[in-house]
Amino acid sequence: MKLEMQCEELSIELKDISLNYSGKPEPAVLKYFEDQGYIGTCIEGAMILNVLKALMLTKLTQYNTFNDRSDACARYLEAQFTILEDKKCELIASIRKTSKKDFLNNFREISAHPFIKSEYPTLSINVAEALYDAIHMDFFVKIAEKFSEEPYSYRNGWPDLTIVKGTDVQFVEVKTKDKLHESQLNTIPTMSALVPFPFSVVRVVKEKRITNKDK
Repeated sequence: MKLEMQCEELSIELKDISLNYSGKPEPAVLKYFEDQGYIGTCIEGAMILNVLKALMLTKLTQYNTFNDRSDACARYLEAQFTILEDKKCELIASIRKTSKKDFLNNFREISAHPFIKSEYPTLSINVAEALYDAIHMDFFVKIAEKFSEEPYSYRNGWPDLTIVKGTDVQFVEVKTKDKLHESQLNTIPTMSALVPFPFSVVRVVKEKRITNKDK
């Protein structure tokens, strides 16, 4: 199935843009949106999953197998939900009790952890704060509930970009020539059904650089 048909089947927008860039296309598309006033990251699901971890960090620490807050900061959320499967309702309920101040302190602690810093050096406290302000707690809870059902399935398939401008939150997958992968065909429609924020695909055409030979 072609990308156009995949997007039509999922009822998500497909937008074609031309960009002059070098290296990977994801940072170039992020810059394209930043020029429109957005802030964001291009680390797939790592942004939203670490936001969820920060919202639940107090309870994740309380029930940590090793009684170790550092481990709760560093361990992937899918692993913690699997290990603490019998506590997941309590973990998710704690999201609503986490103040903005505690959330931001938790997120700073998580993003500063050596392992997380090495894995996701572009995790952004500014984007985390913008997401906290833009997304109602009910939707964080819904995402966490769905993620906890199959954490090792839903850790994959998130769009490349998470971008925010005011109350406008978007999840954007970047493509050049390939199609949506199986994990994306699973995660994108599942999560987009839970939240009132658009999931979309941007297909990038690389602009040809004009050289003296071309003139």
